[in-house]
Amino acid sequence: MNDQIPIIKEIIDATEVGLIYCDHKGLIELANKSALNIFNAEREELIGLSIDILLPLDKQKVHEEHRRDFEKNPGTRSLDERQGVFAKRMDGQHFPAEVALNPIHTPAGMGILCTVVDITTRAEREKKIEEFSRELLEKNNQLKELSSKDSLTGVYNRRAFSIKVLDAIEQGMSDKLMLSIAFIDIDKFKTYNDEHGHGSGDRLLVSVADLLGRTSRDTDCIARFGGDEFVMFLMNTGKKEAEQIAKRIINTIQADAVHVGVGLSIGVATQTSVGEGDTPEKILDRLLLNADKALYKAKKDRETKYAHFNDL
Repeated sequence: MNDQIPIIKEIIDATEVGLIYCDHKGLIELANKSALNIFNAEREELIGLSIDILLPLDKQKVHEEHRRDFEKNPGTRSLDERQGVFAKRMDGQHFPAEVALNPIHTPAGMGILCTVVDITTRAEREKKIEEFSRELLEKNNQLKELSSKDSLTGVYNRRAFSIKVLDAIEQGMSDKLMLSIAFIDIDKFKTYNDEHGHGSGDRLLVSVADLLGRTSRDTDCIARFGGDEFVMFLMNTGKKEAEQIAKRIINTIQADAVHVGVGLSIGVATQTSVGEGDTPEKILDRLLLNADKALYKAKKDRETKYAHFNDL
């Protein structure tokens, strides 16, 4: 058997994972070449020292408790950086490690054979992958947001508006339905565009979109359907409240010095019940059609600039 000891030592030293054997007191009796490389240590430095020397200072106290627990309940255990396992090189540098503990029973008491793998590269790679995935998710959310918005004004585009409103209508159909849609049109926008130029026209559209955002509620949904036409979806809003909102918008733009000479016309339609055979799509189409008819009437009214479909 003694003749085989050098061979056994050679095999242990040739093992790619770090191997460290501690006696029942936690003193290091053996360390193979891989372990010495991992911890940047000379064999003479480690032999006879407590295994605690290879742990970060803040882990040494709890390690003593874990070692006593291991003696009471011996068995192979695997630990890695997911459980907060970090080791310390002899130069003081900390690194994430994957550790396996194996009880070795000897006449002097139970020793522990520790296998140690430096997983710094793996942890860094996983961290980079995690960061990349987070950035990718963020970029994807940004692209999703951009694809749902009108590129000029920043309000919803027609497609995103329809998706959002149809979902809201479907949820509202189970309760008492009360919703309104307002068509908002900038008066004589073409004339304004021709007189002041397309750049000024674009700035006016952005300004009106901002005004609608400032005068709307959190539950309202605003979209630009094209040209100078905006649409507002007013959830849980009946005819009277919709009229108040429309008049507030008209009065706000009239009082705004930035919009001197600019007016808005607003047509509103309201639905307070679900008819037989109604679907969210049918309800939305009906509201849009009726609000458009009301807008046509509002544009002819030089005083109020507002009309509700129910009053036509």
